[in-house]
Amino acid sequence: MEAGRRFGSGSTVPAVNEAAQPGGHTKRRRDIQGLRAVAVLLVVLFHADLGFSGGFVGVDVFFVISGFVITAMLLPELGGTGSLKLGHFYLRRIRRLVPALALLVVVIALVGILAAPVGIQQIAARTGGAASVFLGNAYLYLVPDGYFAASSDLNPFLHTWSLAVEEQFYLVFPLLLLGAWKLGARRGRSTAVAVATLIVVGTASLALAVLMLDGHTLPGISEPKAFAFFSSITRAWEFAAGSLLAFAAARVSIAPPLATRVAGWLGIALVVGVALRYDEQTLFPGLAAIPPVLGTVLILGAGIGRPATDSTADRTGVGRWLSLPPVVFLGDISYSWYLWHWPLIVYARAVWPGSFSAPLAAVISLLPAWLSFRLVENPIRFNTTAAPRRTIALGITAITLALVACGALVIGNRAVQQSQGYRSVQVALRGHRACPQRATNRVDLLPTDPKLAVRCTWDAPNALGVVALLGDSNAGHIVEPVVKAARAEDRSAYVAISNGCPFVDVTVIELREPRTDCGAFYRSSLRIIEQTRPALVVIGSSTTRYLGEPEFTLRSGDAGPTAVTSDEKARVWEQGMHRTVTRLARSDIPTLVIHPVPKYPGWDLRGCAAGRVVASEFTCGRAMSLATAMRSGKSSKAAQLAAIRGVGNVRSVGFLPELCTPRKCATSLGTTWLYQDGDHLSVKGSLRLAAKFERIFAAMTDR
Repeated sequence: MEAGRRFGSGSTVPAVNEAAQPGGHTKRRRDIQGLRAVAVLLVVLFHADLGFSGGFVGVDVFFVISGFVITAMLLPELGGTGSLKLGHFYLRRIRRLVPALALLVVVIALVGILAAPVGIQQIAARTGGAASVFLGNAYLYLVPDGYFAASSDLNPFLHTWSLAVEEQFYLVFPLLLLGAWKLGARRGRSTAVAVATLIVVGTASLALAVLMLDGHTLPGISEPKAFAFFSSITRAWEFAAGSLLAFAAARVSIAPPLATRVAGWLGIALVVGVALRYDEQTLFPGLAAIPPVLGTVLILGAGIGRPATDSTADRTGVGRWLSLPPVVFLGDISYSWYLWHWPLIVYARAVWPGSFSAPLAAVISLLPAWLSFRLVENPIRFNTTAAPRRTIALGITAITLALVACGALVIGNRAVQQSQGYRSVQVALRGHRACPQRATNRVDLLPTDPKLAVRCTWDAPNALGVVALLGDSNAGHIVEPVVKAARAEDRSAYVAISNGCPFVDVTVIELREPRTDCGAFYRSSLRIIEQTRPALVVIGSSTTRYLGEPEFTLRSGDAGPTAVTSDEKARVWEQGMHRTVTRLARSDIPTLVIHPVPKYPGWDLRGCAAGRVVASEFTCGRAMSLATAMRSGKSSKAAQLAAIRGVGNVRSVGFLPELCTPRKCATSLGTTWLYQDGDHLSVKGSLRLAAKFERIFAAMTDR
């Protein structure tokens, strides 16, 4: 396809890269390949934790490029014939995408029998199967995501959701464009109707994404934010933005050189700027996606129609740097690198955990990416002489092999489950019971998600009173020793747990959204406690998380300034805890405040490679010196001690002696796992605290 070729509507079609042959020098835009390199680099740096906290916008850059390139491919044919050879288009998509993806799924699934995180193998197999038929985004939206579910960061096929979105776009977009074109042809206004259709679809898509992120929902959509992220419907506007640029190519091509240079540099500044500034707290892909999408459009537009022998942007613009050979090389292998980098990062963390494993794996993944590009992707992609039946057979065979490999991962996981190491890990991962097995007095605080918030009572025969345990999941992981100690004192145990919601008079803001459910939990629990007047109240909170992690901010009450820094949050926490224990003291209710157990950030027993679990499961653990553990919990302990100072009938307690030796703390002790993840004790680890609870309960309650 020639750059600048005109068709009946009067638009100019830019050279695009889909038709570029290996070794070609003129019939493609090298700056687009360079832009692909920028996109994949942002994603890889984000996944490797190398400073680009918003590098996920690289996916959106890819979406805009796809909309632009595919439209530029299709418009000349539409303009010349008024129709599209859809079969030809879809066969090219099969050759371009399916073989490389199938190779990735087969290798990663088979290697995953030993290298995949042990807690994710079944989900990984199902995700890989869905990815093989380009439904990865649908599966990841539908997969259960409870509080104690294995982290999505452990799924080696997590990144395939974006490939599914792209393929769904490729399936639908040519039909939409052809339908709009033929509809407009009846009145001689094909281009106008097609552009209007793209504008309407794009606007509706963006509006839906914004509404979903704002908490609105539609029938059948239970998780609107997840739907907004994974759905091709809420991403369609990004493809439409690139497509509209292709329609506007004729006008853009005659823009003054200075304007295009400014546009190009402004575009790259927008893309890289948001990649540095955005993070997991950014509501995405709503209005926050507009800057990277706009930036990509500006960069692509800056290269349209520029007079250069190699079809790049002019020598003084951003296209000069995007067209450098090393950058173009990364752009050429961007699809393969995107495929391979994330699974290798996941496996590296599972097999060789450490701060260098992810960056090293990201670099190493360039080798299988290059091999896949040279030996699979390009030979098949550019084999344009293959008969349609052979291409279809190739696609079916590739998908079948990928599905078989995912089945092998399931079978391999069943074999792993027979090992002693796996059984030991499964015991450690067994969930804590907030309620008795056959509780009849369980009350779900949040009926839409009863697994995350409950109230119930562990009745004791001839009970002399009640011990109440309240708080977030760090109260939930000490239910067993609290219940055991309460019964030793002939007390029933009342439990009120709401994950992510401390029993402290503060407003918790998570990922920039106030947790209104936490306020309701606190007020209703306090009202019940003041009415029932238990013999003792035990408050457990993950204080170190609220004070130390940036995803949480705090506010005193419903109004007032938001505490962002650790010191500010410590002051708000101290004040909120003080108000809580003071109010309980006024009701003459004894209170015990629990200091958080030592934490192991980023560690999760589910994330250990299956092979390591089979060979020697306790090599999967984490340890630190006792001094380090004391330092890490110092600020939260200080805030809680300051909160209870001067308040009558209140004590605090920590459990370092029960969970650590005189020299170090670890996630396991001997042949017992003390922890199930970096924040929560296992049931066996929790029960090590029972004796100390019994002594404290005896001292604080009247028999």
